[in-house]
Amino acid sequence: MVIFVSIEGIDGTGKTTLMQGLERVYENDNSIVLTREPYDQNIKDKYRITSPDMAAYIFAMDRYAHIETLNQMCENDTGVEMIITDRYYHSSFAYQAFDGVPIWWNERIQPRNLIIPNLCILLTCEPTLAATRGGETDAARLKAIQNIYKSVFQYPAPSPMVEIDTTHKSADEVLDEVMKIISDFRLVMSDEIKEV
Repeated sequence: MVIFVSIEGIDGTGKTTLMQGLERVYENDNSIVLTREPYDQNIKDKYRITSPDMAAYIFAMDRYAHIETLNQMCENDTGVEMIITDRYYHSSFAYQAFDGVPIWWNERIQPRNLIIPNLCILLTCEPTLAATRGGETDAARLKAIQNIYKSVFQYPAPSPMVEIDTTHKSADEVLDEVMKIISDFRLVMSDEIKEV
């Protein structure tokens, strides 16, 4: 069984820095794959996004390609034991809900073979600080999106979620905490598999 972990959070909480740290830690471990959404990093350049609904469709379409690749890793004997993604559908739900796209509607346009994360790690941060870190100018917007984030982990099915407040933590402290959470979670999952 492949364990699927998503790293979520508003811009400026340290997701990119965390993923860079995970890349260093796991660079020689072929059993762990790191990925991100949008899967096509040039998606915003390819489409002229004119409405929140269009953005929802485009990110869902991008997710179809991402899911296809992830499913191939999970179904084939590739030796992959864990996949960690920087953002996933919870990001779409939170950001697009802020823009007026209902979560129930966004849920309907997701791939039918959507992989539900075994674990979601939500990085949070004081929104004013996140705004300075992430290049966002509207801290109130980030605060509202961060509040929405905390409610989206039940869709389309409940996902276990661990929240880490990065406001007063160094990048190394966040990396260490995430590594411990992932390590502990892998042990729990392997014990559950042994019991079956």
